[in-house]
Amino acid sequence: MLDEREFGIIGEAYQTAARGVKLARKLANRPLCKSDETALFGEVAARYFEMTGVADVNPREILKHRLSRAGPACSRCGKELRSPAARKCLECGYEGGRSGESGIAREI
Repeated sequence: MLDEREFGIIGEAYQTAARGVKLARKLANRPLCKSDETALFGEVAARYFEMTGVADVNPREILKHRLSRAGPACSRCGKELRSPAARKCLECGYEGGRSGESGIAREI
């Protein structure tokens, strides 16, 4: 998962590549093609590798690995919930599983 600073670096690389692809398409008056995907995600993958040392990752998935998109830790198993609004842990099934939250918790 990427923190906000790291995700900012990845997001900047993606936005720069997207502007380049849009300009190339406009100048050539052509639709999006397979080589554009390489141009879009190549820099994202390169920046991710520089930060983490991991090369075998789908660059499209990197854009989804933002820490702020995950929810708080489950009070039972400690895994992060799927979203900040989630109330059920999909890892262990604990409902009301937000750590630090009071209320009735039940297992399903």
